[in-house]
Amino acid sequence: GTSWTDIPIEITCRGPVRFAPGEQSAVFRKQVDLLRVYPNGESDQINGEMLAVHFGRRRDAAVPPGDSRQPTPAKARSPVAGLQPRRIEAQGHPVIVRAPSQDAQARGDRLEYDLQTGHIVLDGDQGTFLRQGNNEIHAPHLEYQLGQQGGLGQAAADGPGWIRAQLPGRTPQP
Repeated sequence: GTSWTDIPIEITCRGPVRFAPGEQSAVFRKQVDLLRVYPNGESDQINGEMLAVHFGRRRDAAVPPGDSRQPTPAKARSPVAGLQPRRIEAQGHPVIVRAPSQDAQARGDRLEYDLQTGHIVLDGDQGTFLRQGNNEIHAPHLEYQLGQQGGLGQAAADGPGWIRAQLPGRTPQP
C-alpha cells in the first residue's frame, strides 16, 4: 500500500507557523488546510484552525554502529535531515476530514492521527462522526483503526451515539 511518506502533502494556513526542530514538530494556525494529492488526481484533506505535524527520524537516516559511512557535514548540522511525519493533531470547530483514498469522511473538534499505525482518535463537544463506505458511527469520542488496503477497520466509541454498518458481502437493507 501507499504510505504517508510516499505521497507529498501541502499545508497552508492564514496565521503563524511555528517549526520547532528540537521538538520535531510544526504547528500551523488559522484556517489550516492539509492537502495530499495523489497521482490519479484525487486528494485527501484535513481542515481546521490548528494543525500540528509531529516528526520522527527515518529508520534509514541513522548510520548503523561500525558502518564506515558518515553523514555529510551539511546533513549532520541540519536539524531536519532524515525527519518524516509520524503523527498529526488537528483542532477546530469543526475539524473536517475528507479522504476519498479511504472512501472516508470524519468530523469532530479534535483529531489525532498516527501515520505509522493508522490509529485515529476523534473528540467533539457536539459529537463526532466517521463514515467509511456505507458504514457510519456517531459519538462524543471515537477511536478507529484503519483496515488493511481500504477495508473496514475496528472502531470504539464512548458516550451516547449510533452506528450504521454493512457486513461484507451483504447488500444494504432499507
